[in-house]
Amino acid sequence: MSEAIKTKILKAFFFAAKPIARALLNSGIGFREFSQCAKAEFIDVAANEYGARGRQTNTSRISVMTGIARKQVAKIRDSSLEGVDVSAKLSLTGEVLHLWFTDPEFIDQNGKPKDIPVNGRVGSFESLVSRSEGDIPLGAIKKELLRLCSIEELPNKKLRILCKSFVPPGLSDRLEFGFRFGFKQLAEMINEDITEQGDFLRSQLRLYETKNIAKKDLAVFQKLSMENLNKFCNEFDDFLISMESSDIKNDSDIGIGLFYFENIDEHEDLI
Repeated sequence: MSEAIKTKILKAFFFAAKPIARALLNSGIGFREFSQCAKAEFIDVAANEYGARGRQTNTSRISVMTGIARKQVAKIRDSSLEGVDVSAKLSLTGEVLHLWFTDPEFIDQNGKPKDIPVNGRVGSFESLVSRSEGDIPLGAIKKELLRLCSIEELPNKKLRILCKSFVPPGLSDRLEFGFRFGFKQLAEMINEDITEQGDFLRSQLRLYETKNIAKKDLAVFQKLSMENLNKFCNEFDDFLISMESSDIKNDSDIGIGLFYFENIDEHEDLI
């Protein structure tokens, strides 16, 4: 790759990284922690995606590819993020909610999720949690879903699901959710767009924007956007649920993401 192309990509990344820096600083996370995470990911990708015949890349080649000193590569490979739960607490609660809406054990003859008891071998919250991929205690999952207002406990002690998914209530939870399930998926999509050729792209990026809407009309556009986004998301989610089968397990998540945006960086044209 030429230096001119590298420079262009780095300039584009400079603008993309600005909201990330802002979000991390607002959360009390500085460059040192970010740098450690970034090094760990560079090393992980180089080690696991560039090795010959499915084997991991050796330390020397990782150092050459990433520009990180061999001693640092070895140290980070041995210690970075070990013992830290990076398996997505939010994804586990999301999986529990999803199973509740889709698995025949937990839905009635009309396809609606049942109110279920906490304990029991079949058709219970205990059974539901055991069907999900995770080893977090039953009580912890219940408390988290109650905190997120995703379920409620009825007077008869049964649990009722209130929504298919959830919007995390706290700022830190929303930031974690945005990074894990928004930014990551968008970045993966962009990467797929530049690597897939010839066949139908597994990931497609479509953006439509304008600077020519009067401020007095902005509220109308916002309202129309939200109404259509919510309508499409609900219809698409129902469609996905209708096609799912508990007997099928793909290696990758399949879905679609939509977002509304304003206030693109005023210095963006410097790219």
